[in-house]
Amino acid sequence: MFAYPPTPPAINSFGGEVNDVEEVRRARVDPCGSLTFFISKKENSVYVKYIDLSGLPVIEVYEKAKGQEESLNERLKTLEEKVDTLIAKSKGD
Repeated sequence: MFAYPPTPPAINSFGGEVNDVEEVRRARVDPCGSLTFFISKKENSVYVKYIDLSGLPVIEVYEKAKGQEESLNERLKTLEEKVDTLIAKSKGD
């Protein structure tokens, strides 16, 4: 039997910033199956487009969790309160 050389890993690429999924649909990607990432700040999403084994384009959408921003603001407020408390203790108040 013949020994086949190992397949090189797919190289992922950044497709750029887009306004909506329609721009991702129109974008051309590498037909070898590597992933191309697109960022939409307007829709707060990340799109991943690639060509699957049947030769058809696939678009995956990743969105930020809705409660994530609120919990981040709460954690930031708690951290600010702790810092203020430490500053007050260091001053001897």
